Amino acid sequence: MTEDFPIELPDSTPEHDDTMDAGVPADSLDALCERYLPTLAARIWAACCWPDHMDEGWKIGDYQFVIFSTSPEPDTTLYVQFWSEPHEDVVMEVCSGEWSPGSVKYVQKPQRQMLESLGFRKSGEARNYSRTLAITNVDEAEEAARGALHILYELGFRGQWPLEIQLERDERAEEAPVYEAVTPDDVLKLLLEHDYAGALVDADGTQVLLARHGRRNFTAGFDWRVDKQHLYGAVLLDAMVAADESVTDGALLDLAGALPGVAVRRHDAATLRLSLPLMMTGGVTADWIVESVAYFLQAVRRCEKLLRERSRPRRGRPRPSSKRDVNVH
Repeated sequence: MTEDFPIELPDSTPEHDDTMDAGVPADSLDALCERYLPTLAARIWAACCWPDHMDEGWKIGDYQFVIFSTSPEPDTTLYVQFWSEPHEDVVMEVCSGEWSPGSVKYVQKPQRQMLESLGFRKSGEARNYSRTLAITNVDEAEEAARGALHILYELGFRGQWPLEIQLERDERAEEAPVYEAVTPDDVLKLLLEHDYAGALVDADGTQVLLARHGRRNFTAGFDWRVDKQHLYGAVLLDAMVAADESVTDGALLDLAGALPGVAVRRHDAATLRLSLPLMMTGGVTADWIVESVAYFLQAVRRCEKLLRERSRPRRGRPRPSSKRDVNVH
């Protein structure tokens, strides 16, 4: 970072909106940078600076962005924005005018050629010009700010219009109750709410859920009991599928490969047993449990279909019957 433009970071709160008032038009890019570079560099660094580790302040799906925009006319907005996610390259976008007719007069052929020469290409639903770049320190943030001002300058911005700055942080994650352990009654009530039938029975001193969906029967056992509580960290789904002894060990491996996550093994001479453990470690939602049960039953149906296809006679071209010479006596 140069000493001419020291970066002063804004408040640690990531969301920050402000407006830099219009002033006397700058007569050069250097003059524009002298006026705006420290602020733009600080906002870009605030959007792109992430702690090294999740436990220091971010989670999967977090993102931050900063938008620098100006409106030379009503219903016309020119902007440059930076989109940042933890430990990924930053996406830099520039308005193209595709969805903003008023901006087209400012993004003409010379400006489009300039953007393309800088490595920008149209992409995304909005058909903006975009490219990726690394911003991992304040020097790179300052260089990105200088690039943003260069682009705005080429679009006609000299500081004669107000410059709006929008800095925000958001997340893709959705909030929902999660569970690290459940009771057998919890699972029964949850399935009954989703058109399953079922009942709890005692088996060797533990509870097992006998369940049915349509004509498909299956069971749910419970394991990984929480110490001194009637709570379990694992639900074990099981279903039986008819299969004769012609299903070889190799065929069992093929079936397991076609059913990700589901264990397939022989139960007895006429039955295969399909199993899927649902682990609650780390916390899961009620919807996740229901969707996992639905996935298991879908896998059971797929297994039955594969077995039927395997037992179906293969059709091929009939072999010609052998002809023998006939002797007439």
